[in-house]
Amino acid sequence: MVTNISKLIKTQHPCFSNEAHFKYGRVHLPVALKCNIQCRYCVRSISSSEDRPGVTEKMLSPLEAMETLSKAVKLDFPLRVVAVASPGEPLAEREAL
Repeated sequence: MVTNISKLIKTQHPCFSNEAHFKYGRVHLPVALKCNIQCRYCVRSISSSEDRPGVTEKMLSPLEAMETLSKAVKLDFPLRVVAVASPGEPLAEREAL
C-alpha cells in the first residue's frame, strides 16, 4: 500500500510532481486559525500581500469552504488535493472539523 501511495504522489500530486503540477488541481481551504504546535520556522498570518505556507488572504467559515470546493469542482478540472488547513492546524480547532 505504501508503494501505491508513493506512486500516486509521484505521478498525481500537483504539489510534489512536476508532471502533475499543470495536469491536476488542488484547492486549499483556510478554515483553521488555531494551532496546537508552534514550529520555529512558522509565522502564521492573514495577508493579501504574502504568498507562503502559513498565510491566507482570508479565513473561511465551514460553509464558505464547502461553497468554494463546490465551485472548484464545477470548473471540471481534475482535483487531486483538497487541503483543509492554513494558517493553523484543523485538528486543533473543533469548528474546522
